Amino acid sequence: MIDYRKIAESLLRWAKDNQFEGEDYYWKSKACYPMALGYFLRAACALSRRFPEDAFYADIAGKLTSLILSRSNLLKASRFHHWGLPFPWPTLEDSGNVLSGDFYWDGKNPLFTDSLPAHCGYGVTTAIVGQGIIDSYELFADEGLRDVIEQVGHWCVEDCGYRLVDGKVFFNYAPAMRHQIYNGSALVAAFIARASKLLGNEQWLELAKSAMELISDVQDEQGGWDYAKERQEIEYHYGYNLESLAIYHNAKKDPVAMDAMRLGADYYWNRLIDPDGKCYDNNEKLTETRLWAYGWAISAFLHVSFVTGDQKYIGYAKTIADYMMEYLWASEVGAFRFKKDEEAFYMRDEAHAAYGFALLATL
Repeated sequence: MIDYRKIAESLLRWAKDNQFEGEDYYWKSKACYPMALGYFLRAACALSRRFPEDAFYADIAGKLTSLILSRSNLLKASRFHHWGLPFPWPTLEDSGNVLSGDFYWDGKNPLFTDSLPAHCGYGVTTAIVGQGIIDSYELFADEGLRDVIEQVGHWCVEDCGYRLVDGKVFFNYAPAMRHQIYNGSALVAAFIARASKLLGNEQWLELAKSAMELISDVQDEQGGWDYAKERQEIEYHYGYNLESLAIYHNAKKDPVAMDAMRLGADYYWNRLIDPDGKCYDNNEKLTETRLWAYGWAISAFLHVSFVTGDQKYIGYAKTIADYMMEYLWASEVGAFRFKKDEEAFYMRDEAHAAYGFALLATL
């Protein structure tokens, strides 16, 4: 039997030993990635709530909260807290980069309104970090974090912003980026919904409701989501959609979200994952996916189970964890391999795995 707590704690210790800095899959530059800090923080908070007798988890959560705040708004581009990536978004002229060509910076593309330098805030990282800060607030009851949470919400709504698509809210991916990337809007809507309950902001909750209605509208009849309007491919990122719908549903009991969640979770398991837990890049199942998609598949299924009460989703999460331990775990390192045949250890990927295993440890 897997000791999920031991694995999650090992990942936290591995990250701490590396000062929460590491190379990234895309640019191979050593840096501190706020997205990783957010998911490690969520893992530490989950473990601390479940095992309050172990001060290590609360200590790590406190350190991560401070580190996250020190990495906010590094470009001084806003009055509000927000986070981005420690490298610039690539241009079409960049060579040797593996990011999708659909989303290279291109000044001729009307979906970009400006360049995207290193540390430019964007919705995905900011929403993930925001969830971690709410977890930290709930753990420590630090009233100063309420102001941080409110600022993050203002950045999402006002600075990163949104527009109406078919009469419904769509949260922008970044202030200077107007692609319709569905997991990005879902993540921001989930944070806004959760923050609205904490702060009593009904306007934010209505924005989240409208955004999640649009996410439901763009789900296909079988339950899948394309990555974006500009990239019509059903692939692993939509684990974020499932987790976001569950978090949103906790804030606003919405039958539309419940239906979308169940349909999406079943499609995810049946079309992107093998019965033994092996996960794929997309529903064609041609390429096994990278570590972070394994991590968020676990957390996505667990969040769906927490909301629906359906135990089969816990079974799915445990099956994926079994596969990870057999094929990806590097015991001599205390962390997971990037891929079964690639001995690499990336901070953002390990953070997603840590959160998934931390949630399993709380069951």
